[in-house]
Amino acid sequence: MLNKYFEGITKICSYAFYCCRSIEKVTIPSNIKDIESLAFYGCNKMKSVAIGDGVVSIGDNAFEWCSGLTSVYLPDFPPALADADVFVNIKSGCVFYCKTQESLDAYKAAENWSTVTGTYSFVVET
Repeated sequence: MLNKYFEGITKICSYAFYCCRSIEKVTIPSNIKDIESLAFYGCNKMKSVAIGDGVVSIGDNAFEWCSGLTSVYLPDFPPALADADVFVNIKSGCVFYCKTQESLDAYKAAENWSTVTGTYSFVVET
């Protein structure tokens, strides 16, 4: 479980879990503010990630080649994305869950999120 690694820190550094093949599920707590470039790149067994409400920015290619990813639980407000390649080469049927319709609308309007919202399914979590 990764949560013990997240205690007392405010960012997940570049390459922190690069190509880690044992991660299947990640819950990023609200004390994390930044997920840096390539932090979870190539974690191809990861199926689910829940991004905490404290995350304000996600670096380029942070979740690229997480090819097993089927669900992403998003914070209330869209974190700034370094570029549109944050979620490149993930499972084509991946679903992004927003907490409210207002949140979903915010993701559709946010810079760099339009490529993601146009490629994957975004739904309101029920």
